[in-house]
Amino acid sequence: MPRINDLMGDIALILNGLPDVFSTPQWGGRAYKLPGANGSLKKPKLLAFVSLTKTRDAINVVFKLPKEQSVEMVERYSWVGPFEFGKWHKSGWISATMTQKRQLKPLARLLGECRQLFPMESPESSSRRSKSANRGTNPIVRRLDRVMAEAKDEGWEPPEI
Repeated sequence: MPRINDLMGDIALILNGLPDVFSTPQWGGRAYKLPGANGSLKKPKLLAFVSLTKTRDAINVVFKLPKEQSVEMVERYSWVGPFEFGKWHKSGWISATMTQKRQLKPLARLLGECRQLFPMESPESSSRRSKSANRGTNPIVRRLDRVMAEAKDEGWEPPEI
């Protein structure tokens, strides 16, 4: 089991090293997530799910790739298969069964490609979206938003606490 524990730690390092990723214990394993719309942590996006197999001698890592690439990876690696929960496999979700450290390098590459499927909003696009979302809200809130946007455009930054 120590080898599996080390492998679990290595996988966690890979996932936690990806930009904006955080994790939570969930579904009997660990869910690695990204902030949702407008950076929301209340409605995050699932990036990957990591858990021990029932026999506890391997680790399952479930993640998504573009559909064509997921099919290629299932054919290329014997330790990768389609994720057979519901119809998730139809949208490119795969499951990697990890038992050896030599699998980490290709897994890290694949998880990096998975991360690229979820681009984070730039502050500019988030700002534009929040401006359009504020239409119809309280006029005082709209005024405050305009004043703050103008101040930021002129170089003002909030003080660091």
